[in-house]
Amino acid sequence: MKTRSLRLPDELLAAISVVEKAEHLDEAPAIRKLLWLGLETYVANLYGAGRLTLREASQRLGLCLGDTIDLLRERGVSGNLTATDVLESIERFTNVPPEAAAGPPTWQLPGPQRLGGADPVAAPASPEPLHADADQAVAESADAYRARRARRDPV
Repeated sequence: MKTRSLRLPDELLAAISVVEKAEHLDEAPAIRKLLWLGLETYVANLYGAGRLTLREASQRLGLCLGDTIDLLRERGVSGNLTATDVLESIERFTNVPPEAAAGPPTWQLPGPQRLGGADPVAAPASPEPLHADADQAVAESADAYRARRARRDPV
């Protein structure tokens, strides 16, 4: 962590002291917390305006994509696509050129009947759950998320 020296107006110093008292923090952690909140808000605004992709927002915040989506949702940003964007995409995919719509490619991958074995891609006869204890996996994921937030937002 690097040390920086900067001049702050009285209004910001007053806001910092409010955060110090409300969060029971010293001055330095209060300033860091406000800087993180400012960065999160700034990135959320850029993403909402369409100036950042989700991946870019995630990288700037140092979060995984899922945590970034959660943070954006907390900030009231549901996405950066407009109805016009969606309609243009639908239009683009419904107007497929005739050569692309002609059908599948002329080559084929070798199938199991040609290899003389069972289909390696076929689903198993009785599907097993991906995780034996899904509730435990969700709890572990939530604990990991809270730990990341605690490291980022010092108390």
